[in-house]
Amino acid sequence: MSPVMGRSRRGGAVSLSAFTRYMSSQSPPSYSSFNPVEKFEMMLQSKHRTYSVSDYTRLLSDMVRSRRYLNAVSMFKKLMLTHSPTSTGRPRVVPDLYTFNVLINCYCRMNSAGYGFGLLGIVWKTGFRPNVVVYSSLITGLFSAGKLDEVKRVYNGMKSGGVLPDVVTYNSLIRGLCKANHVEDAKGMLAEMKQNRISPNLITYSSLVHCLGVSNEWEQAKGLIDEMKKNQIFPDAVMYSSVIHGFSVCKKWEDAIAMFHEMKRNELSPSSVTRSSLIRGLCKAGMLKEAKGIFHEMKSEGAIPNVVTYTSIIHGLSIGGEWEEAKTILDDMKKNGICPDVITYNSLIHGLCVCNNWEEAQAVFEEMKRAGITPNCNTYSSLIHGLCRVGMLEEAKATFQEMKNNRVIPDVKSYTAFIQGLCIGGEWEEAKCIIYEMKINGISLDVVTYTTMILGSIRAGRWEEAKSIVSDMCSSGMPPDLAIYNSLICGMSEIGKWEEAKGVFCDMKSMGVSPNAVTYGIIIHALLQIGNWEEARGIFHEMKNKGIPGDVVTYSMMIHGLFQNGNWEEAQDMYFEMKSKGISPDVVTYTTMIHGFCYIGNWEEAKLVFCEMRQQEVQPDAITFYMLIGVLIKDGKQSEARQLLEFMTERGESPNTVSYCTLMLGLGINDERLVKTYVPKAAEA
Repeated sequence: MSPVMGRSRRGGAVSLSAFTRYMSSQSPPSYSSFNPVEKFEMMLQSKHRTYSVSDYTRLLSDMVRSRRYLNAVSMFKKLMLTHSPTSTGRPRVVPDLYTFNVLINCYCRMNSAGYGFGLLGIVWKTGFRPNVVVYSSLITGLFSAGKLDEVKRVYNGMKSGGVLPDVVTYNSLIRGLCKANHVEDAKGMLAEMKQNRISPNLITYSSLVHCLGVSNEWEQAKGLIDEMKKNQIFPDAVMYSSVIHGFSVCKKWEDAIAMFHEMKRNELSPSSVTRSSLIRGLCKAGMLKEAKGIFHEMKSEGAIPNVVTYTSIIHGLSIGGEWEEAKTILDDMKKNGICPDVITYNSLIHGLCVCNNWEEAQAVFEEMKRAGITPNCNTYSSLIHGLCRVGMLEEAKATFQEMKNNRVIPDVKSYTAFIQGLCIGGEWEEAKCIIYEMKINGISLDVVTYTTMILGSIRAGRWEEAKSIVSDMCSSGMPPDLAIYNSLICGMSEIGKWEEAKGVFCDMKSMGVSPNAVTYGIIIHALLQIGNWEEARGIFHEMKNKGIPGDVVTYSMMIHGLFQNGNWEEAQDMYFEMKSKGISPDVVTYTTMIHGFCYIGNWEEAKLVFCEMRQQEVQPDAITFYMLIGVLIKDGKQSEARQLLEFMTERGESPNTVSYCTLMLGLGINDERLVKTYVPKAAEA
């Protein structure tokens, strides 16, 4: 007998296809208008007609399809009792393979796969051979119950019993493995499926693509999509939406846009959620042109964007500085009868504040209140942050107070924005009061708050308080990270606390936080400022030995230090090393080199560097010109100095009037009218 065959009631073999045809082609019975439970009772009590097992099986199947699982189980048990060998006057109804399959499927659907598993044993004892339908139902149910070990047992038993898995079985296995996050096993099952010459279908690919997406393996997901399309299996709207969202999350914008347009070419309409997700992602990535294209394309197709889509594009335009268009879209939104919500207004206010457009933000804030939309914590946080950014500290204080008056409880974001504004405004004592209030209200400080406080205390010259805040941060389970250490070192360097900056640098390394190029640059700059050239050189070599590449700023500082210490040959070597590493000199580097060579009287080298600077299209600034002209004057080359001065003024470079007058005197130009010819009005002003 074929492994996929079951035994029929008459002892013959019944194929799975025959079962499928039987279930789908039976004409509706005369009792179709009856409630299945009522019909079952009627069938049991009937004295004029004998019903076969197929009649009862059909009724069981109807109950399972209508999700009346408990009724189905109860009916089966009652049937067995009523038609048991001990009952009198009734012919015995013996369940067949179809009946058991319906009941196993019922148990699996009601998350009682254990009972279904038990029925499998009864099937064997009754003399039937379970077919692929029975096994597939059991596998699905066991996966739903999270019983992976039992799934393996059933699957292995299925194969050892000679029952070959079909596409439904493999789909159940792959879907279950994907839900259990067994990605590699799911991929292995696909490979086995292909090896057994069973063609995957849309359900197979959908399960795997979604699973790979959840695991951020979008390149493999993309490969599967290409494979399915080669096999003439095309994604449906759900798969397209999932993939577009996944590509957006992974910032694979080109793939996301390509998939979006492919979806439309295949005459599948992207949902508002899909469009909103893509528009929001593109806006966050600064791809406003593409986001606007999708938005306007949506409208041209007659689809009215929902509040989420409108809010996404308004937020993106506001952040990108296109607040005029954002306001136009807001008006369009209202014309279409879609009421902006608090998130919409917050998006516009936040964008305007980021662009330092406080007046427009205030106008939108007032419009929001007139529309009956109550500002929330995010609204006030954006306003406070925006006011502090433009130095309007008094207005920020008033807004913070209004927030509390309106019983909107500030969160860590609101407090941090206000504390930052107070620190920048030099009001450290008031900032400490707000920190105290924050703690009293049970608001836990986060890394940003601590960093703000550390920088504020350093700016206020409160080094001891800065150390105390760092200690408090560590005791709160938030050890300082690289950014905080860099902020500390930079802050101390700015106020001349060189030794303390070096101490923090050592503490940082002892705590296992590896310095980066920024850290080393700050330390090197600090050491050069105090004339500790040898130590600066040691730190620079330590940076290189650790494989941290220097940047143009670090190299420029080192070159300047070498020239200052008379090591012009080493400075030149470092200049060549910098270029060999692919780091292009900037105007500061070139000016440092020119100044260094001029300082030691090597005019020819200075001139060569200046020529290279021009060849590399790095524009000299006023300082560069002033140095070169000064050296030419010292060397008695007044004619060349005058030509360079004329070239400088033609380019619009304008050192201050004192510098120009010094150059004029050096060139022997004492006539006031000639000085006015060379000194631009902007410089005199």
